[in-house]
Amino acid sequence: MYEVQVINLIYIFQKMYQKSPSKIWRKRKNIYNLIGSKSKKTGNVFYPPIRFEQEVNNIDFEEFEFVQKAKLVTWSIVRSAPAGFENFVPYVVAILELENGEKLTSQIVDVDVESLGKGDILYPTFRKIFEDGNAGVIQYGLKWTK
Repeated sequence: MYEVQVINLIYIFQKMYQKSPSKIWRKRKNIYNLIGSKSKKTGNVFYPPIRFEQEVNNIDFEEFEFVQKAKLVTWSIVRSAPAGFENFVPYVVAILELENGEKLTSQIVDVDVESLGKGDILYPTFRKIFEDGNAGVIQYGLKWTK
């Protein structure tokens, strides 16, 4: 199993809120396909990808594609959303464990909350994440479903 450092996907999308189309375009491969980086020196994997591993002064990385299947660890219902996510309230945010043991936080869609159970298998689905006003950028990305 790999040691992994995964940043909350919801946090990434919030930080991208009201960003330029070019920044979203540059990160599309990583967001749409769960592609991170793997250190050739230590074997650690990172999502989102990094270019420098400070602890060991390493800059030697390769792409790492995370498995597109996850197990539900825990979840919560969000009823008071941050800016940009008001249209999705209420929504389910969960901690998911990928097959290699990596964990990430993401939104679950198209499921009845009552039917969710620890250990449920979830798959990524391509969905709208947020809209930057009426004339702004519409950001799409991965959410998870049964």
